[in-house]
Amino acid sequence: MSFNFCHFFIESDPNRVPSPCEKQREAALQGSADAFEPYCRRDGSFDPIQCKGLMCYCVDNNGKAIKGTDTPRPYQPNCYGT
Repeated sequence: MSFNFCHFFIESDPNRVPSPCEKQREAALQGSADAFEPYCRRDGSFDPIQCKGLMCYCVDNNGKAIKGTDTPRPYQPNCYGT
Protein backbone atom coordinates (compact mmCIF):
# COMPACT_ATOMS: atom_id res chain seq x y z
CA MET A 1 0.00 0.00 0.00
CA SER A 2 2.81 2.36 -0.83
CA PHE A 3 1.81 5.56 -2.62
CA ASN A 4 4.58 7.83 -3.78
CA PHE A 5 2.56 11.03 -4.15
CA CYS A 6 4.91 13.16 -2.09
CA HIS A 7 7.71 13.39 -4.59
CA PHE A 8 5.31 14.28 -7.42
CA PHE A 9 3.70 17.16 -5.52
CA ILE A 10 6.99 18.62 -4.33
CA GLU A 11 8.28 18.73 -7.90
CA SER A 12 5.01 19.85 -9.50
CA ASP A 13 4.67 23.04 -7.42
CA PRO A 14 8.04 24.50 -6.45
CA ASN A 15 6.33 27.28 -4.44
CA ARG A 16 4.43 24.84 -2.21
CA VAL A 17 5.98 24.29 1.23
CA PRO A 18 6.48 20.55 1.85
CA SER A 19 4.58 19.03 4.76
CA PRO A 20 6.39 17.31 7.66
CA CYS A 21 5.59 13.92 6.09
CA GLU A 22 6.97 15.01 2.73
CA LYS A 23 10.11 16.45 4.36
CA GLN A 24 10.72 13.22 6.28
CA ARG A 25 10.14 11.11 3.18
CA GLU A 26 12.43 13.26 1.02
CA ALA A 27 15.19 13.11 3.66
CA ALA A 28 14.88 9.32 3.81
CA LEU A 29 15.02 9.02 0.02
CA GLN A 30 18.25 11.04 -0.01
CA GLY A 31 19.71 9.17 2.98
CA SER A 32 20.75 5.58 3.56
CA ALA A 33 18.94 2.64 2.03
CA ASP A 34 17.54 1.53 5.40
CA ALA A 35 16.09 4.95 6.35
CA PHE A 36 12.36 4.93 7.10
CA GLU A 37 10.26 6.42 4.30
CA PRO A 38 6.80 7.35 5.58
CA TYR A 39 3.74 7.00 3.40
CA CYS A 40 2.15 10.39 2.71
CA ARG A 41 -1.34 11.17 1.46
CA ARG A 42 -2.00 13.43 -1.53
CA ASP A 43 -2.54 16.41 0.79
CA GLY A 44 0.89 15.82 2.38
CA SER A 45 -0.39 14.39 5.67
CA PHE A 46 0.86 11.12 7.10
CA ASP A 47 -1.10 8.09 5.97
CA PRO A 48 -2.65 6.56 9.14
CA ILE A 49 -1.04 3.20 8.30
CA GLN A 50 2.75 3.06 8.20
CA CYS A 51 4.84 -0.06 7.61
CA LYS A 52 8.47 -0.76 8.33
CA GLY A 53 10.13 -4.11 7.97
CA LEU A 54 7.74 -6.87 8.89
CA MET A 55 5.33 -4.68 10.88
CA CYS A 56 2.59 -2.16 10.11
CA TYR A 57 1.16 0.22 12.69
CA CYS A 58 -1.08 3.27 13.11
CA VAL A 59 0.26 6.80 13.47
CA ASP A 60 -1.30 10.03 14.67
CA ASN A 61 -1.53 13.22 12.60
CA ASN A 62 2.11 13.99 13.44
CA GLY A 63 3.37 10.61 12.23
CA LYS A 64 3.99 9.29 15.75
CA ALA A 65 3.32 5.58 16.24
CA ILE A 66 0.25 4.68 18.30
CA LYS A 67 1.11 2.06 20.93
CA GLY A 68 -0.60 -1.28 20.68
CA THR A 69 -1.31 -1.11 16.94
CA ASP A 70 1.65 -3.16 15.67
CA THR A 71 0.41 -5.77 13.21
CA PRO A 72 2.60 -8.28 11.34
CA ARG A 73 2.56 -8.16 7.56
CA PRO A 74 0.78 -9.06 5.33
CA TYR A 75 -2.01 -7.80 7.64
CA GLN A 76 -2.62 -4.14 8.41
CA PRO A 77 -4.14 -2.57 11.50
CA ASN A 78 -7.48 -0.76 11.34
CA CYS A 79 -6.22 2.80 11.84
CA TYR A 80 -9.21 4.71 10.59
CA GLY A 81 -11.08 4.54 13.89
CA THR A 82 -8.11 5.47 16.12
